[in-house]
Amino acid sequence: MKRRAAAILLVVSSSIAALAACDRRSPFESRWDHARGIAAEAGWTTTRDGRDLVLRGFWNGRQGETLTLYLEGDGASFVGGRPVRRNPSPNDPNALRLAIEDPGAGPLAYLARPCHFPQSGDPPCDPSLWTIARYSERIVAAVDAA
Repeated sequence: MKRRAAAILLVVSSSIAALAACDRRSPFESRWDHARGIAAEAGWTTTRDGRDLVLRGFWNGRQGETLTLYLEGDGASFVGGRPVRRNPSPNDPNALRLAIEDPGAGPLAYLARPCHFPQSGDPPCDPSLWTIARYSERIVAAVDAA
C-alpha cells in the first residue's frame, strides 16, 4: 500500500513538473495578466507611463473635467515579516477592483505603484524602491508625472 501511494505521488509530481516546464510565462507576467483580465472584463484600457520607472495602469476611457485616480497599495512588498519579495506586484489588485466598482460617471483610472507588474524590457527596479524608498522624491515624482 505504501509503495502504491509513493508511486502515485511520484507520477503526480512528475506530471506537475512537466506542466510547469511548458508554461513559459514568468510569475511576474501572470500577475499582470490577472490584472489585465480584470480590467478587460470591465472594458478598461491599459496604460503605461515612464522611462526610468515604469508605471502601469488602466482607465475607463471616459472624458470629463475631474479624474478619479485609484493608486494601488504596497502589493506583495512585505508579507508576514519575511524577506523582501522579488516581485512587489499585488496578487489581487484591490484598488483596481474598487476603481471598477466606482459608480462615478466621469473618468476613472487605476495606477499601480512603480515596479509593480514588471515586464521584460523594463528598466530594473531596486527593491528599495518598493520598500524603504517607496515614498521617496523619485517615486512621488514618477507617480505625479504619470
